[in-house]
Amino acid sequence: MKKISALLWYIKRLYFISPVLFLTLIISSLLVAVLPTFEMILLKQLITEIQHKESFYGSLTVIATLGLLIVLTLCVKSIAMSKFWAKEGLRGDVVTKASSLRLDAFETPELYDLMQRVSDGIGFRTKSITEALLNAITSIAAIFSTSMLLGSVSPWIPITLLMFSIPYMFLSYKHSKETYDMEKDITKNNRFLDYLLKLMTERESIKEIKVLQSGAFIIQKWKIVYQENKGKKNKVLVKQSKRSFSYQLFSFLSISISFAMLIYLAVNDKIGLATLIVMMETILLCQRNWESSASHFSNLYGQLFYAMDLRAFLAYKEERTQGVAVSESNIHIRFENVSFKYPQMKEYSLRHVSFEIHPGEKVALIGVNGAGKSTLVKLLLGILEPTEGAIYINGIDLKEVDIRTWRNLVGVVFQDFVRFQFSIADNVGFGDIAHYQDLEKIIQASKKSFLDQIVNNLRDAYQTRLGKYFNGGIEFSGGQWQKVAISRAYFRNFLFLIFDEPTSAIDPKAEAKLFQIFAEQTQGKSALFIVHRLSTTRYADRIIVLHDGRLVEQGTRQELLNRKGEFSKMYYAQAELYGRESEK
Repeated sequence: MKKISALLWYIKRLYFISPVLFLTLIISSLLVAVLPTFEMILLKQLITEIQHKESFYGSLTVIATLGLLIVLTLCVKSIAMSKFWAKEGLRGDVVTKASSLRLDAFETPELYDLMQRVSDGIGFRTKSITEALLNAITSIAAIFSTSMLLGSVSPWIPITLLMFSIPYMFLSYKHSKETYDMEKDITKNNRFLDYLLKLMTERESIKEIKVLQSGAFIIQKWKIVYQENKGKKNKVLVKQSKRSFSYQLFSFLSISISFAMLIYLAVNDKIGLATLIVMMETILLCQRNWESSASHFSNLYGQLFYAMDLRAFLAYKEERTQGVAVSESNIHIRFENVSFKYPQMKEYSLRHVSFEIHPGEKVALIGVNGAGKSTLVKLLLGILEPTEGAIYINGIDLKEVDIRTWRNLVGVVFQDFVRFQFSIADNVGFGDIAHYQDLEKIIQASKKSFLDQIVNNLRDAYQTRLGKYFNGGIEFSGGQWQKVAISRAYFRNFLFLIFDEPTSAIDPKAEAKLFQIFAEQTQGKSALFIVHRLSTTRYADRIIVLHDGRLVEQGTRQELLNRKGEFSKMYYAQAELYGRESEK
């Protein structure tokens, strides 16, 4: 039932891509199937006319016309198929769906396996399902028309062909199931092979691999996994090849018995010579139809597993696109007993966290690696949802907020920000996609992160492509990339600013200047920033300290230093370290 449901779902999706083209494909497939049978009927008439020395030009003309009609129908089908696949269709659905998935879905390997199967040859796969469906329709119509013609001579002939074709159909279905199970089984290995190939071909990883001289080790791992996959594929193919031999025997027997029936009828004057010749040809045609039908249906059966994967992927939960709009006023944030646990993890990343950020307040979030700081930011942005507790934006539960209106009010620099392989202008302009071509605004945003000082020395200025993935691109250092990300945040007309360790790759002097700009740009606005160097907490009105996912203390910088708690220990330990380094 699941496969039938998946087939009906897929047909519906195809129909809505282009109703006219889809119906054209169905009708042309039916015509291609039944027209050869009419040719056989006319061929019988032609042979009879020749045998009795009658005028046969009329029959010959009709046969030629039918042949021309078949050719034209095939041309129409080919053109319709080309136009059908020129449309975005299901490929666009997959890309759109991937961009709208909730981030927590990406925390499970099951989604990656599913995406691997769905996206691996998306155009080829969806085209294969459609062609298998159309070919199956063609085969059914062809079998029906040729069986009717054979049945007019003897009903036992099509019955015989059917009986000997049933084992092959079951064999073909078994082959399709085995092939899908094998491909599903090696999905994890294929993802690992892709990852190893990525390590060996990307700039970020190959330099370290060369220095560590670990290339041979990675290649050996690739070979081992590849051979494992190859072994599984060969095992299935050998098994299927052995089974296929038995069907050749069934095919020979069905044709032989059917021919024997025809010869018996001819010897006993039940049919004439013309009927004998045409029916022999029709038996061969019907047998080929049965073979192609079994092949097409087994192919369709196998492709339906992919359709089920595609349907499962498109049914994944998406981010909210509706809700209460956040007013464009001063932002007030409240975390109320918030806990969060990633899927398939036993331990909570955050536990019973409660705090507030008042309008116009700048809060520094401090904690060692793994304390839960970046997770808290993702929760605040609605990328993740709390496992327990609630987050309120201006008094509205974030679960009820129109997440798009909230994010439109936020400027953010992630710790693992994206390095787009686009121009500098695009990289900054992505901060506010509605105005990304506003070069003057891009320049102003760049000045706030001192990115303009770098751009002014480049020949193509803001049109310089970043990254080495495409021709003509240049590579920035880590600190320079961070200035790009900071400019992107400033490009947006934000009411709330989030910095997640935005200056970790920038020298202390430049960092101090950037935070002076930060203080100016956030006057009267709320902000949350995570920093590595605790000296920058002087720009915060209040500090929140996380430890093992729990909020252990909060207060002003001086209050926490006087309290001699977690923040005080971290602060003086860091100050002592920097002091020793300065002495050296």
